[in-house]
Amino acid sequence: MSTIARGMATELRRLDREFESLPANVRAASSELKRLIDQGQFAFGGSGFGKPFDPKALGGELEAVGTRLTIGLTAPIVAAGTAAVKLGSDFESGFAGVAKTVEASDAELATIRGQLLNLSTEIPATTTQLNRIAAAAGQLGVSVPNITKFTRTISALGVAADGLSVEEAAIGLSRFQNVLGTAQRDVDRTASSLVALGNNFAANEREILQVSQRLAADGRQIRLSEGAVLGFGTALTAAGVGAEAGGSAFSKLFLDIQSEVAKGGEKLDEFAKIAERSTSEFAELFRKDAAEAVTLFIEGLGRMDAASGESTLALETLGLTEVRLRNAILSTANAGDLLRRSILTGNDAFRENTALTREAQQRYATFASQSQVLFQRLQKVAIDVFEKTLRPLLVGTVFPAIDLVLSGIELTVAVLNTLPAPVKRGAVAFGVLLAAVGPLVVGMGGLLTTIGTVSKSLQAGGALATGIDAVTARFNISKAAITGWGLALAGLSIVIVAFKDELAGATAAILDFETAQQQQRNIQSII
Repeated sequence: MSTIARGMATELRRLDREFESLPANVRAASSELKRLIDQGQFAFGGSGFGKPFDPKALGGELEAVGTRLTIGLTAPIVAAGTAAVKLGSDFESGFAGVAKTVEASDAELATIRGQLLNLSTEIPATTTQLNRIAAAAGQLGVSVPNITKFTRTISALGVAADGLSVEEAAIGLSRFQNVLGTAQRDVDRTASSLVALGNNFAANEREILQVSQRLAADGRQIRLSEGAVLGFGTALTAAGVGAEAGGSAFSKLFLDIQSEVAKGGEKLDEFAKIAERSTSEFAELFRKDAAEAVTLFIEGLGRMDAASGESTLALETLGLTEVRLRNAILSTANAGDLLRRSILTGNDAFRENTALTREAQQRYATFASQSQVLFQRLQKVAIDVFEKTLRPLLVGTVFPAIDLVLSGIELTVAVLNTLPAPVKRGAVAFGVLLAAVGPLVVGMGGLLTTIGTVSKSLQAGGALATGIDAVTARFNISKAAITGWGLALAGLSIVIVAFKDELAGATAAILDFETAQQQQRNIQSII
């Protein structure tokens, strides 16, 4: 057993004996304190104005100030920092999806990032939504210069169009344009045409887009414009023709007329006759403006059906006998000028490019949208703080420090795992001794409060003061001699009693550790 361990054990036994004499010392100290206070000669830790120090009152005041600072200053700062880290981290994770799908340089990605953040302060769309649309744009093959415009357009279409989600709008519009060969920069024009048709006819944007996608490939073959294809899709939807049936019927009609114009023949004469044009006029018109030629045929078929009911026979002559095909064509033909008006609206809206902006602005002007934009401006500030301040601090300073601590813990555990069992027990015992420091400090805090309470009781007229008077008079104790050390010993004894078991356990652990060390030395000497 080492000298240190024996000394600690001896000291613990001595302190235990001191505790036995504590009551007498407390009585003596209390009597002397009471005398000095009555004479005005004692101010425990005086403030400089002759007022006695009140630890309990000071502790209460400090606690109140600390509580106010925590609520009014610390908590808001911590909350703001936490929110900034959360928002910044979420945006960074979302934009990682954009970087994954968009083939761009670091500089180009930085530009897109800034544009998306700025866009979030202009329209009521969250950065998460904008990142998701931009990532979809990359997957759909949208070029880098058009990513932000595509994102803005699809976001606006999401609030302006009926029945069309953002995801459906992004995929549907992109595929529609790809099939027709529409320039990516004209995505807003296509969206404006779609919105205008949805606003003016008995069809919503989702239905129109579904039918139009089915017509797009064959519509391109006969050189239909974007507005015209969307117009055909609108007319079919408004006439009650389903997307699959309508798309198949008119795609076949487009290709049949194209084939007859290319080779000539009796069927071309029949198409021209129904359209009330000569064969050459109809063929020339189809080559220049296929949408107008098809419209003339559909309108002529409608007039024929109203006049003589021979439209079905005419379709049989043209080889258009499949039931769904015939029903789709006749439904559209009997809808009057619906097809002509749809195509005209689609083309005009594509050219003017105002319908989407006008519809979206009406939604953006609502209180809810304006409130969201204001909140997103605040979010942008938080994201900027995260990117420029908090992230560098965390990644450059805090994370390495934590990593260093964790590495130390891992190394310590690894070393402990290689030690003999007695040494491990000694190390654990030493940890228990260190753990007792916290409760010891808490006990000292409680002692300080107790002293404050006792000091008040010692003032003239107090219950404790009256009792002390009687005791000191009975035993004639010298009060001045024990005033300082008696009180200190009392406090120390209280702490010792409170943590007597902990100290005894720590001493035993140290002795165990010493025994383990001696065993290890004996083994080493034998080896």
